[in-house]
Amino acid sequence: MGCSHAGQNVSTPAPTAAEQASIVAYGGAGQLSNQEWGRLRSLAWPQDYRDMKGTFGFPAWRNSSADVYTLPDGAEVWIFYEGQKATRYELR
Repeated sequence: MGCSHAGQNVSTPAPTAAEQASIVAYGGAGQLSNQEWGRLRSLAWPQDYRDMKGTFGFPAWRNSSADVYTLPDGAEVWIFYEGQKATRYELR
């Protein structure tokens, strides 16, 4: 199940082959605690790139349009960007 930036639950497909192929390790710890996951879900969107990094640190992986963090249960949180603005997230 995925989540849109408005907090609505939506069905989210697994990452496409192109998304998976374009992901590179970024070197950050990249794991969100349950508390950080709650904080991310309560944000008003869009958010500034620097604010996201200051709050959640660097992702485990990224591609040209998204940063990917993991949750303690192994799920992935994809945060999508348009330029320097985080516009939405998806739980995958």
